Amino acid sequence: MNQPDGPKPAQTWEPSRPTLLAAGLLSLWIVILSLPMLVGKFLGNPHNDQVIAGYAFRLWGATQWKTTGHVPLWNPEIFGGLPFVAAMHGDIFYPTAWFRLIFPTAQVMNLEFPVHYILAGLLVYALLRMLKTSWAGAVTAGLAYEMSGVIISYVAPGHDGKLFVTALLPLALIGLVLGIRDRRHEGYAVLALAVGLAMVSPQAQMTYYMLIVAGLFALYLTFGSGSAMPRKDQWMALGLALAAVLVGFGIG
Repeated sequence: MNQPDGPKPAQTWEPSRPTLLAAGLLSLWIVILSLPMLVGKFLGNPHNDQVIAGYAFRLWGATQWKTTGHVPLWNPEIFGGLPFVAAMHGDIFYPTAWFRLIFPTAQVMNLEFPVHYILAGLLVYALLRMLKTSWAGAVTAGLAYEMSGVIISYVAPGHDGKLFVTALLPLALIGLVLGIRDRRHEGYAVLALAVGLAMVSPQAQMTYYMLIVAGLFALYLTFGSGSAMPRKDQWMALGLALAAVLVGFGIG
C-alpha cells in the first residue's frame, strides 16, 4: 500500500561556486569603504589614536627592529624612558608588525583594517556553513557581522586591536566545532592559534570577551545541541579545549 507523500523540505538556492561568490560579496562593501586609502588618505578620524600615537610607536619600533635585528625592549625617547614591549605599544608581535619591516608603516596600518574586516566576515560565513546554515543565511550573517555599527566603527578611532580580536572570535569558534563536535584534534590547534593571536593583538579587554563567548559555546557544543557524547568524552573534550586555551596563553 502506497504511503502518501509527506511535505518535502524546502530547497535553498546556492551558487555553483558558493565560497568564491561569498568572498566577493563580503569583500565588495569593505573595498568600497576603503577607497580613500588608494589616493593616499589615512582611514579613520584624522585625530584618532593611530594618528596621535600609534603611528609613531609603530614607525619607531619597525625602524629599531630593522636597525638592531630584534624587537626593542626599551624606548628612551618617551618620558625619559619607557618599556616598549611591557607597556604594550600596539601589535608588536602580531603578524601585521612583520609587514612593517617590508612596507611603509602607514600603508600597513591602512591595509590591516580592510583585511581584518573581510577576514571577520569570511570566518563567520565559514562557521555558519559548518553549522549547516544555508548559503544565503551564512553570507547575510557574515555581512551583518563585519558591517555592524560597533565593529565597522573601529576604524574611526583607530582601534585595530579590537578589530583583530573581533576577526579571531569566529576562528576560535570554528576550532571548537572541529574539536568538540567533529572530534578532530586539529580543531584544538586552531583554537590555540586564535587565542594566541588575540593575546598578542594585544587587546586584553576584547580577549576577555572572546574567551567568555568561546567558553559558553564550548559548553553548548558539549552538553547541548543534542550532543550524544558519553560523559567521559564530554569531559575529555572540555579538557582539551582548556588545554588549547592554555597553549594560547603560552603563545602570548
